[in-house]
Formats: sequence, structure tokens, C-alpha cells
Amino acid sequence: MFNIFSKKINQNIFNGIVDFHNHVLPGIDDGCKNVKESLKMLNIFNYLGIKKIIPSPHIYTELYPNNKKSIKSAFEKLKSNKEFKAQKVIINSYSAEYLIDDIFLNKLKNKDQLLCPFKNHVLIEIPLHGDVLILNEALFLLQESNYVPILAHPERFVCINDTKKIEQLKLRGAMTQLNINSLNGYYGKMVETKAKKWLRSGLYDFICTDAHNTYQLESISNIKITKKERKEIEKICLFQKRYI
Repeated sequence: MFNIFSKKINQNIFNGIVDFHNHVLPGIDDGCKNVKESLKMLNIFNYLGIKKIIPSPHIYTELYPNNKKSIKSAFEKLKSNKEFKAQKVIINSYSAEYLIDDIFLNKLKNKDQLLCPFKNHVLIEIPLHGDVLILNEALFLLQESNYVPILAHPERFVCINDTKKIEQLKLRGAMTQLNINSLNGYYGKMVETKAKKWLRSGLYDFICTDAHNTYQLESISNIKITKKERKEIEKICLFQKRYI
């Protein structure tokens, strides 16, 4: 087994959190291709100390036109596998990661019921090179429908390029979710710089893996953080355990 954590980070730091942003369901998006891959990922989740996950496959009409029926089918396919029954990681629900586009906005205007990882919270994203204007409209419509928006990995979006912009989004009602691998340069140096700066500034509400495959989970072993960054992660993990 690989070394999960560097000397600068305690192996227990993520113990007990619920990872509600991952792509472990088989054959449904750009995550696991089959159940075998899903099971391998679950083994690593368990080794990391993440004992409960909530899968969140993409709902993106042009590439991954998923819906409640297709997601439920993938969920049941994984749960019905004989080898799954021996897994220690708990998966008893599912949600989705919604791409903010015109189709999603129409769903909100039509009062369609959305899949939530917990309570009335909805995980959302925009295209990496998308416009923050459509995000602002989505934040308004989500809250108008009594949803709480969680913006996935804001550090990865080109249009959210400074602290002021993420602060403005939080003032508009967005909660924020940090990708663990954003801290180790996996998505590039610019993303790492933003992630660490915003982490130190206390601008994140949640932390998740957003893992699509075993390699991304194994990449967590490359994280190197300062004492202050570690303290902020511990605060987030404590909040996350109590919140979900």
C-alpha cells in the first residue's frame, strides 16, 4: 500500500468525514467505468479513514445526461454486487453534481426537485472557463426555491481568480467545497495557490475528494501543508462531521 500522507499531515485528519463529492458510481460519468473500479476506490476510501461517502455523479445534459432514474440504477448496481457487501465504507444515499447551464436554470424555474447530498443542499459547478454571471443567477434561483447552494471547487474556476470574488459569492449565499487534491498541485500551481490562500483565510465550508479514480485518491499522499493550513482543515472537518 502506498503512503497516504506526508510527514506534514496527520493520517487521521480526514477520519470520520462524509465525502459527498465523488464519482464512484460505475459507468455513469467520467468516474468509475465499472463496479470493479468502484470497489477499488472504496478500499482506498476506507484506508484514508473516510468511512462514509455520498456519490455525486455529473448531471450535464451535453455529456452526462443523467437523471434520478439513471443515478439510482448505478447506485443499485454497485450495492447489489456480492463483493460490495464486504466493504466497510457506508453508502446509503446518492446525490448529483449539477452543471449550471440554461437547462439547469429552467429546472429551477420549473421547480423541479433536485438531488441533495444532505438536507436541502445542492452541489453545483460551472464550466472551468465559465462566466460568473450565470452562477449568480443560479444562486438567486436556488435560494428562492429554498435550496442551499454548495459551489464545488471554486479554486478551479478561471473566472473566480481573486479573494474578493469568492467573498462576493459567499455573501450571495454560496457555501464552498474545497477539493483535497487542489492543495497538492494536481490541478496546477495556480489552483494550488488559490486553494491554500483561501483555506488560510477561512473561506471554505467543506472539503471533499472529488475523486474520479484510484489515482486521484492516491494523489492525496502528495499533500504538504503548513500548520495554519492544517488547523483550518481540522476546523472544516469538525464542522463537516457535525453538519452532515
